[in-house]
Amino acid sequence: MTQHLTATRDDLAGIVASLLDERKRLALVAAHEEPDGFRVVYVFLGGDRVEVTVTMTRDYAWLPSLAAICYPAGRFEREIRDLYGIPAQDHPLPHRLVRHAHWPTEYHPMRSGAGPMPEVDAPASYPFLQVEGDGVYEIPVGPIHACLI
Repeated sequence: MTQHLTATRDDLAGIVASLLDERKRLALVAAHEEPDGFRVVYVFLGGDRVEVTVTMTRDYAWLPSLAAICYPAGRFEREIRDLYGIPAQDHPLPHRLVRHAHWPTEYHPMRSGAGPMPEVDAPASYPFLQVEGDGVYEIPVGPIHACLI
């Protein structure tokens, strides 16, 4: 059986904290574009399934970050920002997740008006973070990495 809850952005953290206290686990956060804005659904599993829905207008689209109380929420929030342009306020790690640094900032591919992928003006090589020091070893993998190591 699925329980459906509707939340405002103000009471979302409290509802999620209660579900986590009941030993529910966050399995998915998915955004959906609606004609007048967005709907974001938080799916919790553990016993009965619970779906918590938050809606917002297109002009005032944002979410409170739940990363401080639920680690997996942080990854979902970053993905939603990348794909839909809905930021999570006060996110502890607000870096892109699925769109690398060369994607245009305002291009959100899951929005209905996004259009085709714009030309990406990328340099010849990707600026990977370089780590140096004692005990550091770089393991070369790719171009295909399918969890073989």
